[in-house]
Amino acid sequence: MTSFRASDATTSGKTQILCVGEALIDLLATPADSWEAIDRFTPRIGGAPANASVAIQRLGGSAAFLGCIANDDPGIWIRERLDAENVDMSRAISVSRAQTRLALVTGPSDNRDFVFYGHPAADTVLSPENIEQIELDRAAAIMVGSLLLLSEPSCSAMFRLLDLARQRKIPIIFDPNPRVKSWPDPDQARELLLPFIRSARLLKLGMDEPAVLGMSPDEIRTQQPDGSVFVLTDGANGCWYWYGEVDSRRIPAPQVQSVDSTGAGDCFTAALTLRAVEQGWRIGDEDVHFASVAGALATTTYGAMDAIPHRWQVEEMMKE
Repeated sequence: MTSFRASDATTSGKTQILCVGEALIDLLATPADSWEAIDRFTPRIGGAPANASVAIQRLGGSAAFLGCIANDDPGIWIRERLDAENVDMSRAISVSRAQTRLALVTGPSDNRDFVFYGHPAADTVLSPENIEQIELDRAAAIMVGSLLLLSEPSCSAMFRLLDLARQRKIPIIFDPNPRVKSWPDPDQARELLLPFIRSARLLKLGMDEPAVLGMSPDEIRTQQPDGSVFVLTDGANGCWYWYGEVDSRRIPAPQVQSVDSTGAGDCFTAALTLRAVEQGWRIGDEDVHFASVAGALATTTYGAMDAIPHRWQVEEMMKE
């Protein structure tokens, strides 16, 4: 099993967190509870890596986005928004042979359902050749999800990225967010997700997500590298985390007026990653509480990015 050392990238003066994957348009349904009742869809920029990159910037860190963005009107909007948030877009790849992915977002505010469209979706055309050309050496950590593992050539690109991160000892942050509709076969899920779990310095899953792998949280924990962090989130019920040999610890969820959980998990993972990078991977209750507050505040406005808090807002709430 892999173990992490003090000489890894997080302690070598590198501070930029590279967020890899999709940037898309969430179409938020109103009302959201049933298709028969939907009156309209409101577009908002989203995609887990894009959300995470904005969260890192607003929380006082330095983020870069790596992924393919279409040259269509939604893609231009995405690029302009991430530029405005001061995300480093030098590794974003413009593509003209694909469309910006659309996600129809329905369901109650605390349990969103997503249906994806794009023919092909721009993020899926990321290739291993693209990865070979990307400068990775400035990265203190690389954040990835699982959506790109469902298509080619993006799946091969993600595995090439994993290989390079291992070779260069850059910590991997894995927030797969596997949805049952996308991953109906546990065998396929294990085949594609376990290599990332086995390499992740930080793994974040929702309470119902281990079942997608056909595994229990304890079984997943045995697959992780020594010295890694595992967080299991459960919305308003708080979260549990494991770090090293320490038994699980529970952090209660902050109390907020939640209206839309879209992107809250992305904000949580980004916040915890930033704290880990800042502190050389000494994770404790206060760091997980910081991430919990950031994630909770991200539910207080509609849209995955619009409610992402700034650091001062998180720190103010932590004082309450």
